[in-house]
Amino acid sequence: MYKERLVKLMLAAGLLTLVWMPLQAETLRPLATEDANTLPKGQIDLSLGIQYQDGYVDPFSNPALDGDRIEAPYMAVAAGLGDNVELQFEWALLSIDNDIHDKYGAGDPQLAAKIRLIDEKDFIPALGFRMGFKVPSASYDEGLGTNEPDVYGAILATKHFGKLAAHANLGLALLGNPERNLNQDDVMTYGLALTGPVTDSLTIGGEITGQACSTKYNDRSLARVGIQYQLSDFILYGSAGAGLTKKTEDFNCGVGITYHWQTR
Repeated sequence: MYKERLVKLMLAAGLLTLVWMPLQAETLRPLATEDANTLPKGQIDLSLGIQYQDGYVDPFSNPALDGDRIEAPYMAVAAGLGDNVELQFEWALLSIDNDIHDKYGAGDPQLAAKIRLIDEKDFIPALGFRMGFKVPSASYDEGLGTNEPDVYGAILATKHFGKLAAHANLGLALLGNPERNLNQDDVMTYGLALTGPVTDSLTIGGEITGQACSTKYNDRSLARVGIQYQLSDFILYGSAGAGLTKKTEDFNCGVGITYHWQTR
């Protein structure tokens, strides 16, 4: 319990610090909704942060995975490989604290590729496609993962209305079921986000994301707000969110930093 209180205080302090700092966003992090646009060719974004989920509910309702979940550190890399192609990598060390056990270990890495298909023009939004998969390397016996691969894909759309930007994601995720071999849960994934600058350095955004149409109790829905503050080649970010359904975590928050590295 002491560790939970410490993490909550660290996250709250980080969020308050960011709120009082006077972003100019190139990515939507800390939001989960994806921009249809890709990073410029030769740009690499390196992100490091900490994320906390209170009342996390495991896919397929394994009680060993339910509880308070901490990702510390959370690491992500995104690279613009061409004029319209971006590769992404995410990984975290996990801590799961519940009535059954308190475990800490490596989580599942995730790899994804995003392609911008159509540039935004006049009344036409930018359109893209993102596909990725989860590598099942985390321990299922210790309650750190499902030990099954997940595959997902989504259509992405982004449209600017003056200084505001609207983003919509709609896709399909194939979630491997750890209880039954060769069985999976096919769910619809969605994300709706609105972002806009407050000053030249500060950007705020909000989103609703989730999963629907599950046959294995994996429906989720989450509302989140996020802020970014740009400082030269660095972006400081923070977020807070709340679950909208019973099977979603009660509360989550996170803080982190992203470094823009231009290789060209």
